Amino acid sequence: MKRLFSENRSWGWTMAYAVCQILFGVAALCFPFVTSIASGIFFGWLLIIAGAFATVSGLSSRRIRGHWLDIICGIIAIITGIIAIEYPIASALTIVWLIACWLFLVGVTELLIASRIIQERSWLILRGVINLIIAFFLFFSNSAVALAFLGWAVGFAFVSEGIGMMIMAIRLKHLQEENLI
Repeated sequence: MKRLFSENRSWGWTMAYAVCQILFGVAALCFPFVTSIASGIFFGWLLIIAGAFATVSGLSSRRIRGHWLDIICGIIAIITGIIAIEYPIASALTIVWLIACWLFLVGVTELLIASRIIQERSWLILRGVINLIIAFFLFFSNSAVALAFLGWAVGFAFVSEGIGMMIMAIRLKHLQEENLI
């Protein structure tokens, strides 16, 4: 723990970062639809950037067998990214459906594991059932609810990360005051 904090002696900057994360999280919770649309646009830009790197990688390795796959995948990613930016609501809904698919697969996996082990079985069953309920809720909810879910998920992620950083900043301050770092 001491080594972790010795790298960063400025607890104030860590606290400022934590406060910013919490403020962004609260804003996302207050404006979940705007957050969802921004997430869709962000997803589009990620695809464009990844596609550009894949395309350049493929073009720069023409002597390597299969370089066309990088080029084709890169171009597809760029086109998909442009579409995601052009249609951010559809992009955000796609993210929600991917989350729902992931929750479904995790829920089924947890239930399968719970059927084969004895220890921690009840927790695995509970987690699996909760994941399946959320997955089905997202699959069968209307678009507005799905978009709100994405915005709230982003908001809660920022708030929880901010709280964690705030706790770390407070610990860092106490370690500095006690001259432990």
